[in-house]
Amino acid sequence: MKKTVVALCIAMLVVVTGVPGAAADVLEKVLVLQLVDEVGVSDWGMVEVLQGYDEYREMMDGLDEQRAEKRAELAAAIEADESAARLTSLTRELMDIDMNILRTLQGSVSEAGSVLGTKATAQLYLLASDLDKAKADLLAELTGAPAAVAAMPAGAPAVCPLTGQPCPMQAAAPVELTEEYVLEQVALFLGKVAEKDLDAAMAAVADDFEHYQYRTKEELRNFLDDAIFVGYLDDVEIKMDDAEVEIDGDKGVVYPVDILGSFGSVTLELIGELRNGKLMLVSMDAFGL
Repeated sequence: MKKTVVALCIAMLVVVTGVPGAAADVLEKVLVLQLVDEVGVSDWGMVEVLQGYDEYREMMDGLDEQRAEKRAELAAAIEADESAARLTSLTRELMDIDMNILRTLQGSVSEAGSVLGTKATAQLYLLASDLDKAKADLLAELTGAPAAVAAMPAGAPAVCPLTGQPCPMQAAAPVELTEEYVLEQVALFLGKVAEKDLDAAMAAVADDFEHYQYRTKEELRNFLDDAIFVGYLDDVEIKMDDAEVEIDGDKGVVYPVDILGSFGSVTLELIGELRNGKLMLVSMDAFGL
């Protein structure tokens, strides 16, 4: 039964071509069902997992909508230069929504654990923690996208064959890790931080990011959120004139990068690694805090 349902879901991808949201939902179901099939869950267990997924997706869709509305509301309040109290309230409300999104994900995975078992639950959480990549990889497997991507002109954005939408995870990798490429990517990341566009900035941070103080990607995001809240990222200046790059295989280390702001100054060492054809921040160090 499970293999039949997986096959039907894959067939449905053709039906929802051009409807990105619908295609994404089907892809998620296929990923979940593949996991269920691999660990040998019973048909009844599969039904429970699918019901749980439907409830999870409904909750997440609602939270995503709330988040988009609150972000727009906060951006408008900033643009209108509204009172500090108003900005504080909206910022906290957005933070609460972000936390609810994380709690919903963790709660749903934990609930699925009663059916899947310990190992499969761990696999499910890994899958859910980087769902966009998993869906892009599945599309590539089902459609042969990598061959199409390889034939595209250099620098052209990859396109998912079924949806016609950009698939960032399939972007062509640079032939080699060069100093110029590393410096360019670091400058882009820090530029997004300086612009307070944390969604864009955190997209360049690896999910397994590690730091002795901030520890994880999530805690780094929380630190930057707090820095924005107290005004530390207002009018920051980034200096990379003296930055040097050390390359070791797929890793690149950039140092020193000086950040100047109302907090004083800090010097950064940033460590990146090629992941799926893109340089991702995997660690960093800060001196002068």
